[in-house]
Amino acid sequence: RSSDLIRNANVKEGKKQFVDFFHSFLDKGALLRVQVPLHFSFDLDRNRPDMITEEVLKKCLQEVQGHVFPEINRQLEDFRSKRVLGMTPGELELTELESYQTKDKTITESKEKQLAEQLLMKLEEMHLTISAGRKSVV
Repeated sequence: RSSDLIRNANVKEGKKQFVDFFHSFLDKGALLRVQVPLHFSFDLDRNRPDMITEEVLKKCLQEVQGHVFPEINRQLEDFRSKRVLGMTPGELELTELESYQTKDKTITESKEKQLAEQLLMKLEEMHLTISAGRKSVV
């Protein structure tokens, strides 16, 4: 889990991971945005994620974890359902990754991370295109 990784990392690495987590799930424009408690959202809006102190970061992670992870799991289930129906971008790459076999967990995790980053960029491009299309219609 991301929150465990962030909490167990050293201060510098934890902040870096939190910024990535923030931009993926908590930022107002995040592609995989999840709702967070209002008081936490208020704190995030007032501070840049890389400027949040370690103490506040840990408190926020503990507080948000129970609220955010059910939504992330819902999004994952939605993705899995759409994938079964063939409605996901990168289907060929995902199938290729699933068929790749190695006993080295590090290689597998590296390939998964690389593909996830590629798919996230593709989804962000699609999101921007859709958002631009909506704005031009309005």
